[in-house]
Amino acid sequence: MSVITYTNTPGKLGLLKKGEELFNYNINYIINDSWKTYRFYSKIRETGILIENYKDDDIIVFIDAHDVVLNSNTEEFIEKFKSLNCDILFSTELNCYPPRFRNQVNNIMSLNIESRYLNAGGYIGYVKNIKEMFNWRKPEYINLKCKSGGDQAYFMEYFIENHDKVNIKLDTDSLIFQCMYWIPWEHIEFKNGRGYNKNNDNYPCFFHFNGGSSFGDNIGSIMPIFNELIEQSKNDNKVYDLSNYKKKTKK
Repeated sequence: MSVITYTNTPGKLGLLKKGEELFNYNINYIINDSWKTYRFYSKIRETGILIENYKDDDIIVFIDAHDVVLNSNTEEFIEKFKSLNCDILFSTELNCYPPRFRNQVNNIMSLNIESRYLNAGGYIGYVKNIKEMFNWRKPEYINLKCKSGGDQAYFMEYFIENHDKVNIKLDTDSLIFQCMYWIPWEHIEFKNGRGYNKNNDNYPCFFHFNGGSSFGDNIGSIMPIFNELIEQSKNDNKVYDLSNYKKKTKK
């Protein structure tokens, strides 16, 4: 099993490195300057190169580098992934981006599921199936697609066209990946050294602060606060919430 992320700015990895300390595992950091040439395609390109020699039945997790807070050990998210009986699992969010895919996704997913839109900031799967997804289209096509919606546009298209052909699922209950965009902060509390979603009644394994969700009034970013409260609740066995922090609403 390998947890992978990509960045060209290693100075922004403090949040993940703190999470590694809290949950005692190591992330495989891909650090290079291919972003200057390929931008969002870099995440797919460099991950594909890294896993080229991995075994087909190895499990990899990809997470974004700068806006993710760790919230579990490796055993937990592997167990959760296997319990869902799929080959690839993507995180989901409340907002559809790129918005051009909204109607297509709504035709596939139940409208009763709020968090039904694929998010590329976190996914887990078997290497064989991840490689097949990466190789579904030629690199030139993927690069072009990423220029109009990032890597999320490519993965969204892959899901729409292959959801009934391959064993791919969306983490609509945020069992592993919790995207925070449009999530009320009162849904989250911290206890037993973990962040807990009261609304979903679960402990996600990763908090992903996609979009503008990471910013709060007078504090610049809420992400370090999550790490701080996770650590505090671990050390003193108390329960904390975010009542002292106001969420900056989108205008």
